[in-house]
This record gives sequence, C-alpha cells and structure tokens, in this order.
Amino acid sequence: MSEQFVNFAVVTLSALCHIGDTTISVTNAPALPSTGTFRLLIDNELMLVTGVSGSVLTVERGIENTTAAAHGIGENVLPVDTAGQAYQLKYDAATFWTRDIDFVKGMQSGTVNAYTIIGGFAVDFSVFPATLGTLTRTVKFVATIANTSGATQANVRLYNSVDGAVISGSSLNNSGAPSQAALFDVSATVNIGTSPGTLRSDVVDQYEVQLEMVGGSVGTDTAFCTNARLVVSYA
Repeated sequence: MSEQFVNFAVVTLSALCHIGDTTISVTNAPALPSTGTFRLLIDNELMLVTGVSGSVLTVERGIENTTAAAHGIGENVLPVDTAGQAYQLKYDAATFWTRDIDFVKGMQSGTVNAYTIIGGFAVDFSVFPATLGTLTRTVKFVATIANTSGATQANVRLYNSVDGAVISGSSLNNSGAPSQAALFDVSATVNIGTSPGTLRSDVVDQYEVQLEMVGGSVGTDTAFCTNARLVVSYA
C-alpha cells in the first residue's frame, strides 16, 4: 500500500503496549490516516502501521534498526518520516524499480556445439545493495535467442572471464520455443556474491555473453542473440 502522511497529529497510547504486541490502541485515531501505511515513533521505537480499525492500529514493531519495547498508557505516538519511508517512496513496491544493464547483440555460426563470445561488459554490483528500505533485490539474466532451422537449438550463458566460471543459473536455451526459428525470450534469476559462479559484489568484474549453436552446419546455420542483459529489480 502507498505511504500516507499527516501533520500535527496529537495522539497518545490508550492502553499498555507490550514488547510482543502487534496492535496498539490510541486516542484521537481520526487524526491519523485511515488507509495505506504510515510510520510512528513511540519513545525510541519506530513502528510501521499496516492497518487501522477504529482506534486499534496493526503494526510492525522495531522497524529500521530500532528495538521493540514496552510503552505505557499516555505516551506520545508521533507520526514521522524516516529513511525507510524515503526508500519506499522512491522505489514503490507496487510497481518495482528496474534497471537494465545491456550487454550485446550477436550471432554465432562459425562453430557447432561450442560457446563463442559475442560481447561483454564490466559491472560493479556493489552499487546495488541487497535491500532498499523494505524492498529486496532480484537480478535476472535475460536474453532473446533463436536459430535457423538446420540447427537444433541456441544456448546462451553469462561467463565471468576473470574467475573463469559460468554464472550459476545463467545457462539458458530455446528448447521450449514453439519454433527454434522464432525469437524466444529466456531468463533466469542469478545471485550476487563474492565467489566464482556468482555476480561479484566485491570487485568490478568482466562478464562475457557466450552463445552456442547446437547442431546444424557451419556456414549454413546460425544461432542468434538479439539482446542479452541483466535486469536489477527491487520489489
């Protein structure tokens, strides 16, 4: 749900709030938003309100690196703007944020049953944190491939030329296409890490897109990759 805001709301707790409670009761609830989500500060604890039913608020406790604590009747309940809220507004989970890192377009016809480099790119994945506020990062390797009718299929993969390793999960093919001659979109989720076989977050690394033609004849048949890219999303 969309984040909500309110100015000058004078609200206090109308009942004790224990550490494990997931609802709180407040006075003057009409001063607060009645829909969406919003954030409250009680003492040193931040809470995310996810539901409102009269004077009872459903809350997520101890958000944004604060700690759930007990709070007494009459304590101030302050609507606040937070860093996490700013992230949520910038990267709205209802639509999600996507960044494409384009690699190449290319074709492979010189060999059969062997991968050929059709392009590559150096990428610094340290600029993509695992989370942004309440959003979580996903990275997909996406390509569009096809092959001429004499070949069996086209294979594409992402390869780290520095580590000498194929990125785990990135080996894709068009074997499920209605026709190998038609352009076919393939994609797979890949991981960011610090070891070979992952997209490296600890160094700027060189990644190659490699294409393979399975079957067919050299000089007659061709495997195509009309695009290959990484898509970084937060949702």
